[in-house]
Amino acid sequence: MKLTFLTSGMMLAFAAYSSFSISDAYSKLLAGQLDPFEVAFSGGVFGFLIIPFIRLPSESYLDIFSPRHPGMWLVRAVATFAATAASVEAFMLLPMPEALSLIEVVPSVRTVLRA
Repeated sequence: MKLTFLTSGMMLAFAAYSSFSISDAYSKLLAGQLDPFEVAFSGGVFGFLIIPFIRLPSESYLDIFSPRHPGMWLVRAVATFAATAASVEAFMLLPMPEALSLIEVVPSVRTVLRA
């Protein structure tokens, strides 16, 4: 069967839907067994595995971890950690559609409140 643009897009969509379903099932199984901060930390640690693939060949590893504005870097790190832990907690306690809608509506509410 020759894959056309439409069928390859459909296959990608089905893969995404199945990965969301599997993720939801595992988060429901882990509810109460793991702390959300532990899950967020593990996700951050596994995120380091991609660094060799995204850095430029002329860039050293020290350049990645040397911030120009350390205070802002620290604020961003704490905010990202808290947001990740909150989203993990939401996925563990709420049904997936509700958790996704809450996570997706937050930027819109923030934009409205800024105006």
